[in-house]
Amino acid sequence: MLRRTLRLGLALSVPCVLLSSGAGCGSKDSVALSAYISDADLSLEQGTLGSRLAGSFVLNLELGPEASGSTEVSLEDFALSPAGGVGDLVPGFAPETSETFPLTIAAGEKRKITMTVPDSDTVSDSQVTSLCDGQVEIRASLRDSLSDDSVTSLRSNALDVSGCP
Repeated sequence: MLRRTLRLGLALSVPCVLLSSGAGCGSKDSVALSAYISDADLSLEQGTLGSRLAGSFVLNLELGPEASGSTEVSLEDFALSPAGGVGDLVPGFAPETSETFPLTIAAGEKRKITMTVPDSDTVSDSQVTSLCDGQVEIRASLRDSLSDDSVTSLRSNALDVSGCP
């Protein structure tokens, strides 16, 4: 009986040790798309038709090296929101991109895409006030085919908009 208990104890402990050590298991980052926003720089410029939002940021994309194949990434939505808050200060702006979307990314590949606020994006006086009241975040949504086209949402770090009146 003691021998059977010892054998059963060993049989149960080996899978627990393997699971806890991570043997045979990959992290989500090694098999899925990771995305984040960096190098954000936004400013307000005064023009003849009012204030214009200007600036750029980098969309960083990486598909894990153990992904089952490549993925096709498409852009959904971009907005400016209060840092750490809810709601949109400047909803639905469409940045110009340094690459054409949808974009195919292979397993293990990293891409940095420069996104630029279009020259034609003017903002209302109330939006200028909101943008200058505190820090903002760039919010983005994208889809990738490897995750069955589910939406991935991301936010930049908080930043100040320069050029405020």
